[in-house]
Amino acid sequence: MGKTISKVVSAIAVAVLSSAIIFSCGPEEQPGGNNGGGGNNDGPVTPSTIAVTEVSLNKSTLSLEEGGSESLVATVSPSNATNKAVNWKSSATGVATVDGNGKVTAVKAGSATITVTTSDGSKTATCEVKVSAKIIPVTSVSVTPEMAVIFEGETVTLSATVSPENASDKSVTWESRSPRIATVDNKGVVTGIMDGITYIDVKAGNGVTTSCLIHVNKDLRLKGITLSKSVLEVTMGKTEKLSVVFNPADAENKNVSWESSDNAIATVSSKGEVLGLDVGEVNITATSEEGGFKATCKVKVLAALQPGVYWVQDRQLYRDNTDLNTPVAFGVSIDPAGDMYYCSLHRTNVSNTFHIFRNGVPYLKFDEECSWPYSTAGGGYYFIPSPNADHSVLRTWKINPKTGSAKDILVYSGQAHSFWHNDIAADSKGNLYIAGYIKNSDGYYTATLWKIDSNDNVTKTSLSSGTTKNEESVYAVAVNQNGDVFCLVWDGEYGSDGSCYLYLYKNGKKQYLVTSKCDRSNSKCCDLAVLGNDVYILVNEFDGINVSNEITTKDRVYKNKNVLYDLKQGVGVCSMDIAVTSKGDVYCSGFQKDGKTKYYIWKNGKVLYTPNSITNNSLVILE
Repeated sequence: MGKTISKVVSAIAVAVLSSAIIFSCGPEEQPGGNNGGGGNNDGPVTPSTIAVTEVSLNKSTLSLEEGGSESLVATVSPSNATNKAVNWKSSATGVATVDGNGKVTAVKAGSATITVTTSDGSKTATCEVKVSAKIIPVTSVSVTPEMAVIFEGETVTLSATVSPENASDKSVTWESRSPRIATVDNKGVVTGIMDGITYIDVKAGNGVTTSCLIHVNKDLRLKGITLSKSVLEVTMGKTEKLSVVFNPADAENKNVSWESSDNAIATVSSKGEVLGLDVGEVNITATSEEGGFKATCKVKVLAALQPGVYWVQDRQLYRDNTDLNTPVAFGVSIDPAGDMYYCSLHRTNVSNTFHIFRNGVPYLKFDEECSWPYSTAGGGYYFIPSPNADHSVLRTWKINPKTGSAKDILVYSGQAHSFWHNDIAADSKGNLYIAGYIKNSDGYYTATLWKIDSNDNVTKTSLSSGTTKNEESVYAVAVNQNGDVFCLVWDGEYGSDGSCYLYLYKNGKKQYLVTSKCDRSNSKCCDLAVLGNDVYILVNEFDGINVSNEITTKDRVYKNKNVLYDLKQGVGVCSMDIAVTSKGDVYCSGFQKDGKTKYYIWKNGKVLYTPNSITNNSLVILE
């Protein structure tokens, strides 16, 4: 009952309050007012419209992956705006779409702008959307081949396959677990380095890895052959060995066959042993069983030189008084290696052609006008001094053994005697020594020794004072095994009988007077040979005047300072050449014009042979 009374009272209060509000509007707004002339307005009252002033989004940028989505929230201001309706739009629906509720869905990688627009007032807000491609991870990597066998130095190319096929990052890296055995580049090319086993790993960007097993074998396959010599000299009846050089040295198959281009000149065994049969040249060829590789050696078969005494008589080579039927134009020489050389002249009505022979085999040929060369050899080079017509120019040629061409390595103009008073010697190192003299413009003579080394450098040493107008000359030169150079020098002194003084020099220094009776009336009055430190001198000494008022001389042999032998005495005696063997046997040659010219060859002071013609200053001994 009490509750009912309260409700009634409340209703009455509300009614009274409402009436009070209506009637509190003021005298001008009283119902009816004064606008209508006193009529009453009984219609409803309509409230005012609230307009939109702004719209904003909860994000200005948005990043999505392909297929992803996210809703944007638009806030319209003021919050009590009458019309809060909005519209959504994408600038690139191929990249991202947006629905009526602001849900943005990524379509494909790219950029798009999402714009929201209010219905009231067309207020806008935007969000920049960046869509990235969907990342598809690598799940597996395979390699082809999974195992490979290669030789050292060989290569094999590996290929990698990434799964799935549409993986986002299909790049791979390559790595060798043991680069000393095999290496790999960024394209999967594997190179074998040394014998062994290793793995090649291939790795995807996300770390997924697989491997290939690599066997590297030592390459013992034959790649080529050469011979131990490209040029070989063999004496008739002798054997020289050729060896095959294999590439690689430890090739598995080293079987070769041998062949001679002319079995009449030289044959070759299955072991590469070359037998000289006749003078000439052949090609010896080795052919490998594997690969058929060939290598060739040019073989020169030399005449079999027998020990003995050699000299030239009437332009024929003799050995032990036997004509060898070998034409020799000029002197015979033996080099420090024991090879014999001589020069043969072939005359035509056009020119002279010289052939140099080595151990009986034609070795070099060249065309040159030459009247009387001495020839010698040392260290593989061959030299020929040649005089001009009046013997006033000293020339020395160096012969190229490969081309046969000659070039001047020493030219001295002015009175440089290069004929009888010259001698020439070579040592085992290829140094050449030339004896002679120089006459200056004032008419003074100087005994001179020229040295030409293996590089063609020329030096000269004066062995006399050069203060006299008497002829001073180096008559002879010889070199021992130690390289000591000995010279016989006339320094211009005369005896009361007109003979000259002859001195021995060693390495450019005067040692002692050999004789004061040297007969200078003969052009070639002395010679010397050395054996160790012993010097053997052959000299033509003045002896006196006979009853017919003729000058008498004698050939005499000295060993160092002491007389060893007296060989011959008479009118016109002339010493020529001396040679000493390793055993100490002394050989000499000379002649005498007493009535009839006679030629002699002595051994140890006794006549050995009596040639019937001049020996051309070419006495050599082959032991």
